[in-house]
Amino acid sequence: MSDSKKTVKVALGVGSNIGDAKANIDKAAELLEVGGFMSLERSSLFITKPVGCVPGTPDFTNCAFVGEWTGSAEELLNLTQSIEVKLGRPTVHRSDEARVIDLDILLFGEKQLVSERLTVPHPRMCERLFVMEPLNELADNWQIAEHGSVGSVLIRLKGE
Repeated sequence: MSDSKKTVKVALGVGSNIGDAKANIDKAAELLEVGGFMSLERSSLFITKPVGCVPGTPDFTNCAFVGEWTGSAEELLNLTQSIEVKLGRPTVHRSDEARVIDLDILLFGEKQLVSERLTVPHPRMCERLFVMEPLNELADNWQIAEHGSVGSVLIRLKGE
């Protein structure tokens, strides 16, 4: 069996701040499962102020999804990006704009990946409470390369 067909535990960061955010997140979860994302678990929803966005950007509704994937990281990226487009996010967009849905691959097993399209672990996840708080609900002991566990990163972020 090739590496790309083994089941891998995956964590996604999810955000929405245009339209009905909860419905957008629900639809994204449904489309992920249709696309082959298995055993999807969701964190609570967190309402957060925008970080690094243009002034006047509405608050985000954020959560995390954890599940299993049998394809490659690139195949999962293709799926998440197709879902973003299907739900109304323009194919070409700036990272500081409001969005119907944003699906970021945070962790792909224990792998560290760097390509032109994808870096895993997500390069800024350990700096963002809106990512780490939801993820901690589902995977507090998950190790992040060079950072420690999700729970320990969250403690550092909160300054506890």
